[in-house]
Amino acid sequence: NNIGHLGIGTSTPTARLEVAQIDNEPTFKLTRMDDTIGDAVSLGKIQWSSQDADGTSDEDICAQIQVLSAQVHDTDNFGTDMIFYTAHNNSSSLDERMRILDDGNIGIGTNVPTATLHVEREVANDGSLARFVFMTDDNVVDANDTIIELQFGDDNTMTAGDPTVAPFYLNFRDSD
Repeated sequence: NNIGHLGIGTSTPTARLEVAQIDNEPTFKLTRMDDTIGDAVSLGKIQWSSQDADGTSDEDICAQIQVLSAQVHDTDNFGTDMIFYTAHNNSSSLDERMRILDDGNIGIGTNVPTATLHVEREVANDGSLARFVFMTDDNVVDANDTIIELQFGDDNTMTAGDPTVAPFYLNFRDSD
């Protein structure tokens, strides 16, 4: 249209790119046209970038979702992995944050998850390897709320080689 919006399936787009389809769900499709797709081949990616303070956008990629083949693709085999990347504060490079494998396993901090949800990270300052915190809908803790915290890893009391001290604990705390 005359303000720089592109509409596919609509003559009145309300965003820079709008895809519309009447009486059906609209689909945005990326296709790699290659009849020899092997294992671990990039099938496509979506990238977000920003513009430098100097007014240039010189490949300043801030985040990315990429799909890789998880096997050789042929007539009946189309296994894929999906990888999510972000840039850390004060960084100009992307780091893999999460990966979903073709078998449905999800890895955070690992690119080879061996369980439905596999979380790895370096030991934090508090000694935890992984921490999951569940809070209220409004993220405001008051006297009636309870925080449930699951922590896996060192609780700062574990003694190396002592099998009587479990390397994980479940903590229920009243918010008082």
